[in-house]
Amino acid sequence: MPGCLECSRPNKPSLVGLRDFYEEGETVTFNWTSTTNTTHYNLVIELRNDDGSYRVIYRKNYAASGEVVSFGEGYYRASVQSYNSNCWEADGSDWVHIISDYSYFQVNKPVNPPVLIPLSGAAINSQTRQITGLTAGGTTATFEQNCVTVSGGSLEYEYPTAKQVMGTGTKVKVYDVEQQLVDTYTVVIFGDIDGDSWYDGTDAYFVSLVANGLISQSAWTAAQLAACDANHDGNIDAADVALIERAGLLLNDIDQTASHEELETNSVYLEYCSLIDQTVEIIEPDQPAEPAEPRPAAQNILAWFRNLFIIVLNWIYRIFNLQTA
Repeated sequence: MPGCLECSRPNKPSLVGLRDFYEEGETVTFNWTSTTNTTHYNLVIELRNDDGSYRVIYRKNYAASGEVVSFGEGYYRASVQSYNSNCWEADGSDWVHIISDYSYFQVNKPVNPPVLIPLSGAAINSQTRQITGLTAGGTTATFEQNCVTVSGGSLEYEYPTAKQVMGTGTKVKVYDVEQQLVDTYTVVIFGDIDGDSWYDGTDAYFVSLVANGLISQSAWTAAQLAACDANHDGNIDAADVALIERAGLLLNDIDQTASHEELETNSVYLEYCSLIDQTVEIIEPDQPAEPAEPRPAAQNILAWFRNLFIIVLNWIYRIFNLQTA
């Protein structure tokens, strides 16, 4: 047999297109560059041992570029051998061949996405990405203890006000175990438009602006519009305004600095919370409610002044209570 002739040795192949990381069970495709003076290729894949050495766990002779293999968890290296079986090495040990550089990759166990789990009457709407069913005046701590928990991840919050309470518009951001943001939900407290987690005369005023056509609905977020429909009838109208006004009058008799545990034993607070049902499912965006009949302009203006007057009375009442307390 003829000895080794460098002019007959294949040029060096290269593995191409490999990623650094794969998930367990995912297929890995091995492609390489073609070489001259080549009769066939061998693909060799090795797994790293605990001591840092490698052992061959896969070998295919006469392999074709595009070979597909799947692996378990571990750290691997791969190489491809380019052979010319028409000539032998000078020492007669093997056919003339050349080996590519190693390509390294890691296979990890798949990371399951975190799951947001509702507790104690809270509801998670996967289509609108809204969380409802919360009670007024809730804090982040009570939210995580009583309303929602996360499996396989963690939560962070973005508040609409400086109070950092779980009011309408609070963003609940869901992170996986690698601290990658995977989802965002928005809190909706029906009747609470300004995001302070309570519903009162100020919120009634905001709802009246929408109900009377004095401000466009496009000026509000989806969460605020959902919160405007306090009675869940699909319309934003005078009935919602009246309901929130009644709740606002009760709110004047509630100590908003009390702890959540203290509020839960307060009969006025329980009555306040019962006025606006927080457990009713939000109407989906693809099922818009029929708009209410528009009021004449004169009635809109009168309603606006009426609600402004109620807000002023509420604030006077609160200031008077503080001074006499």
